[in-house]
Amino acid sequence: MTREITALLKKTPTPALWWEVVEQLDACDEAELQKIFSDVERVVSQWTTQSMRGQLGKSFDDAATGVNHDPFGIWHEVRVAPRHWLKEMAHGASSPKYRLVRAVDFTYSQLAHDEHEYLVLRHPDLMNVERVALGAHAFPDEPMIATLCAHPNMAKLASLRLGRWSKESTELLFAHGKDARALKRLSLAKIYSERKRIGLETLHQVPLFSTLTQLVLCDGIGREEKLCKAIIKDRALPALDTLRFSENLLGPSDSVFINLGSAHLQKLLADRITHLDIGPFWLAAHQYNSCWGTLWSCGDFGSFETLDLRELLPTDKLHITPEDEAILLRDLPGSPILDATDTLLLGAWKSDALASALGAKHPELTLT
Repeated sequence: MTREITALLKKTPTPALWWEVVEQLDACDEAELQKIFSDVERVVSQWTTQSMRGQLGKSFDDAATGVNHDPFGIWHEVRVAPRHWLKEMAHGASSPKYRLVRAVDFTYSQLAHDEHEYLVLRHPDLMNVERVALGAHAFPDEPMIATLCAHPNMAKLASLRLGRWSKESTELLFAHGKDARALKRLSLAKIYSERKRIGLETLHQVPLFSTLTQLVLCDGIGREEKLCKAIIKDRALPALDTLRFSENLLGPSDSVFINLGSAHLQKLLADRITHLDIGPFWLAAHQYNSCWGTLWSCGDFGSFETLDLRELLPTDKLHITPEDEAILLRDLPGSPILDATDTLLLGAWKSDALASALGAKHPELTLT
């Protein structure tokens, strides 16, 4: 067992590697785990965001479940608590392996009603969590909000993705968040509410979010329009410099691309945002003309230090097709958005043909 896990830890961190490590640790008895764990913890703790960039961590193993088309998960982090570990912790199990977890995603946790999520976050071995994604099956109650704001296990929390939300949820944040540490990243990518008054328009006033540097928008732009307007009006979130349109499952009639014409969103982009990150989006081929064309042509965006397209996923699969490349080559070089962009991050999209076309129209643009 020691040799197998030692060999694994020499590899580059990926979701598949993480699940191999989980499988090996699950197979250890207590004595074996004690023998190898310090070495495992030392290596896994050294995995960096940069080394995991572009990786989508999930609470279940895609290879084992056969589900590989869902864009939701934790981007740039593979050390996501497996669902069976969440269940174990909910029932009071204890193990040093839980200390390896850096992200908890309750989206597909499959925890029963009486297996309280806030108790999982308070588990004594879950002390290194940096990212939490709330589920959409229930509104966060007072114990959950209190845990996120003040429990010692959340001392390293830097990123929060909201799930089902309401005005009452925001009020709970005001009640419990006065002395909370401030987060760096807030994601609205999977936010859901059955109520018209969702409570987003006052989120910028919550102390927990006072030092946000990155805001991730979802596809329900009508709700976000109020938030963008409030941020501008109150001159709030002074550290905010990155806007990310991502982790969205978009339909042709409900697209952030189309709604970039929103006056307050455009003003936020022009006045405050220096890093714009687009992707991953799940766009079918028939949506290109309505979505891509609108993005490249609409409005005054201001100026960007970086425009990041590295995680743009233009199809329903995790790979780029020749058709996708042809559409980007057709639409991107003529985009006004590039006139005010210093660096364009393309990643796997970069090709000789695209670089040549971009260089001809935007000679000052840096491509990476």
